[in-house]
Amino acid sequence: MMKKFLNQTGVNLVEAMVAMGLIGIVAYAFMSQSQNMNQSATQQKQGDFVEDMVMKNVSRLKSAKSETFPSYGSILLREYQSNGELLQETTVGSCDNLNVRAGNVAVCIKYLSVSDSEAEFSNADVMKLPKLGQKLYKLDIIGESVVAGRRVFRKLIIFKR
Repeated sequence: MMKKFLNQTGVNLVEAMVAMGLIGIVAYAFMSQSQNMNQSATQQKQGDFVEDMVMKNVSRLKSAKSETFPSYGSILLREYQSNGELLQETTVGSCDNLNVRAGNVAVCIKYLSVSDSEAEFSNADVMKLPKLGQKLYKLDIIGESVVAGRRVFRKLIIFKR
């Protein structure tokens, strides 16, 4: 006598395992994308903070008298905490390879003299380089921070007389 097999309409173990595997792959992709978006947002936030610290120094330098500036060729390094508080201010030899603590911002200011070739004016009759006793400074202001192993960098150049 032959046995009759009943029609099974349920889910077998192999189908359940395949479905669980697919759900796991989709969940992993979603979590990975979410983590990348969080890192990107953190970097953007830190980039904005670096820019704020650079602009804070620009405002400070614009309102300062150039007589108070260091001599040409001097480089000043200012390090800020994540809340914007100044940690330290030192004179350094270079702005290359700054050792910025995680979350902090370093702002490096180079005090340079200006050559005639750097100051070309559209209206040369009215705007000229200062002569005799008036110094013109070129200030390279570089802000830098490190977020999640990546360097966030902003640079601005201003001229001050």
